[in-house]
Amino acid sequence: EKVLTVEGSSYIFFLDGSTDYTALGSHAFDMCTNLKAIYLPSSITKIGSYAFRGDTQLVNANLNDSITEIDAHAFESCKAVEINELPVSLIKLGANAFQNAGTGVKITKIPEGVTELEAFTFSRCVNVKVPELGKNGGGEHLRFIGMQCFYQAGSGDYGAELTSLTINNSVEEIAENAFYEYGGSTLNEVTFAKMESNYNSTFAKMGFSTSGKPQLIEDFDKDGV
Repeated sequence: EKVLTVEGSSYIFFLDGSTDYTALGSHAFDMCTNLKAIYLPSSITKIGSYAFRGDTQLVNANLNDSITEIDAHAFESCKAVEINELPVSLIKLGANAFQNAGTGVKITKIPEGVTELEAFTFSRCVNVKVPELGKNGGGEHLRFIGMQCFYQAGSGDYGAELTSLTINNSVEEIAENAFYEYGGSTLNEVTFAKMESNYNSTFAKMGFSTSGKPQLIEDFDKDGV
């Protein structure tokens, strides 16, 4: 494995076309505040922890479908970065990966290979609006949603309002305040395909309001078929 690390800051960094590197090392572009674009080759499969943290002018970051890991704090506080979807081959998404990343992160779907969403992953990403989490039936799908993972996410102006959320039966554990203020005032309904004792949080502890909005719906008819 050949890992890239960088010292100092630059305006635009090209790796596109190179097959020598397989990973961006931890802190590779950490606090490179003048970095505006990064072009990665398809040989890159991992983005290390803190790789782009605090790169406040970074707009373009091509996340190729070859990427399987985005580690903790990788894009934290990247206020200008524009990311519309995650790589389909992604299997690991670290804690705080996109925390405070601004309005340009517009994720609506979690790749099927991701089994855990760790703490603060999309915290304060107001245009992250994921209406369905996990899968019904067999296979390796989302099982765990970490503390404040979607804290204050989903309330932005981009796209349709987030009015409903479905949590399917692959999800086995939801940490405290995982959905605190998720969807803002527009989230009306939360549907669980499975609500059993292996959830370690009550509806309120998951961060949902108990004032009647959103409404909790338990759908036990989803038996994995």
